[in-house]
Amino acid sequence: MSHFTRIRTTLVDGDLIEAALRELGYTFERGSVRIKGFTSQTASAEFRITTQSRSYDIGLVKNGGHYDVVADWYGVRGFSRQSFVDSVTRVYTVIATKKTLVAQGFNIAKESTEKNGETRIVLRRVAL
Repeated sequence: MSHFTRIRTTLVDGDLIEAALRELGYTFERGSVRIKGFTSQTASAEFRITTQSRSYDIGLVKNGGHYDVVADWYGVRGFSRQSFVDSVTRVYTVIATKKTLVAQGFNIAKESTEKNGETRIVLRRVAL
């Protein structure tokens, strides 16, 4: 019996996911990887995030136009399922927003993170 749980996300760009995982300091692999769960069960994934319990991984799997987070959360140590998804989504969104705004000609003048986790970005664009 599989203990893997899938959590649907709004994440759609693998490169932005990679950038978010790097910024958050997670140890991960990207490619055609296998994630581990209960009794050495495995599942396919595009990303494998290493956890404190070496016999359990967190994976990100492409599912149509978005990614799902897949893990056997019973054995995952050092991660809360909701806080993991929330933190990756938050950083992914900030990176995607900055990338889009820079492509539209804006310069990032200042960026800060508030105590409540909210990110504030001050932008400038010079009119020609």
